[in-house]
Amino acid sequence: MTNTALRAESQSADNTHMVFADEEHEKFYYEKLEQARCQDCYHKAMIYVLGISEDTRNHFSQIYDIKAGCIKTKCLREGWQTSGSVRVVRLAFNLYTDSVPSVDDYRRKDEQVNECREYSISDIFCCSYARYFWEGIKLRHPEYCCRQKSLDEIFAEMGGTSPPYRRQGATKKYTACIPKRREVIPGADIHIQRLQRRILTEISIHPIHLLREGKRDMMRRLTAWSLSGKILNMSTI
Repeated sequence: MTNTALRAESQSADNTHMVFADEEHEKFYYEKLEQARCQDCYHKAMIYVLGISEDTRNHFSQIYDIKAGCIKTKCLREGWQTSGSVRVVRLAFNLYTDSVPSVDDYRRKDEQVNECREYSISDIFCCSYARYFWEGIKLRHPEYCCRQKSLDEIFAEMGGTSPPYRRQGATKKYTACIPKRREVIPGADIHIQRLQRRILTEISIHPIHLLREGKRDMMRRLTAWSLSGKILNMSTI
């Protein structure tokens, strides 16, 4: 797979473009990814993160064995490391292994605990690389970092129009206004009707953006289905 093909693949995913710290970072990412054993999310995230810092780019072979596919945790104690590069390496290791591998380099419990704390978000993200760290996380977990559809987009896909909104007093908060004649969809069984009544009542009281994510997504779907007059199926909730 050539660098051009890798660029096209990364730029076409979710219609987004990758963000790099500089040209050297971008060049490093595609060159090393092409040399990697495979181009899965683990390698993409690790290589991207290790390319953020010039120090980690220059010492890549001391951090990761690209042929064997093995990380080298001892690099964290080498003299070339800086406060920024150790953050880069630890995040790269964590994204690649889903663990804190350098903890095993220590025998004493207090040393292991201290090393484990170095992998915390507050320690790793407390630097100027934070923006690019997030890009690495998106590469590792693309299924969770994709953009969520808005209620208007859901209605557009269904061939309908945007739902009506009403303003709640002077708070400038808006919530979907559900027509009463569609509150319970005819033909739905008693369990679905009860579920509809409970959720549609709640959505008419609380602004959608203040609800928890899981319930908010369910309410958006129920709202769309209710306004379209479709009968709900429990398997789709």
